[in-house]
Amino acid sequence: MTPASLERAEVACGPALLVVTNDGMAPAERLVTQLAARWPTTVLIVVSAEQDHALITRSLRAGADDWISPETPTELVRARLDAIRRRVEQEGQETRMVLGDLTIDRRRRRICRDDVTLAITGREFVLLEALISGGGAPVRRSDLLEWAWGNDEAELPSENALEVYISYLRRKLAAGRIEILTVRGVGYRLVVRPAPPITP
Repeated sequence: MTPASLERAEVACGPALLVVTNDGMAPAERLVTQLAARWPTTVLIVVSAEQDHALITRSLRAGADDWISPETPTELVRARLDAIRRRVEQEGQETRMVLGDLTIDRRRRRICRDDVTLAITGREFVLLEALISGGGAPVRRSDLLEWAWGNDEAELPSENALEVYISYLRRKLAAGRIEILTVRGVGYRLVVRPAPPITP
């Protein structure tokens, strides 16, 4: 298998992509993020000999469904793919929620407004999930960093990088009713503005 290559596998519930990498996490994470955004219903499994838990965690958060060793037997890979597909199908509507004027599909990492899909990256989606989990209460910057980048302090970006991603999200959500407010000294919180009155 070549580094950062892709292999297609047909499984009982549909297609899957195997992201094969021998170069550590960085190329796999970028590739997984791109693939998850382009084919949100496709199962993605990273095949790598890397066993660093922090790297594996970031890959899964980037959109991978599983992480396996290159020595894993083919039949076991197929069985795990099928198990993932069955779980996804059973989740069904539970992965979708409506927030203000947005429809959010957690499984597909897709956000729609008026049936139009917003151009949200994988990292931006994870940050939005973290803000939603706050239920309108402030979410600390440190918690957002850990949620989106993992808990390996050596790999965490600066708070300036977090501010950049928040600004991206704000611009993409600005046309609707969802707003991200800064809570000084703490972090950010999500608010839903009321729907405009219907004029006769």
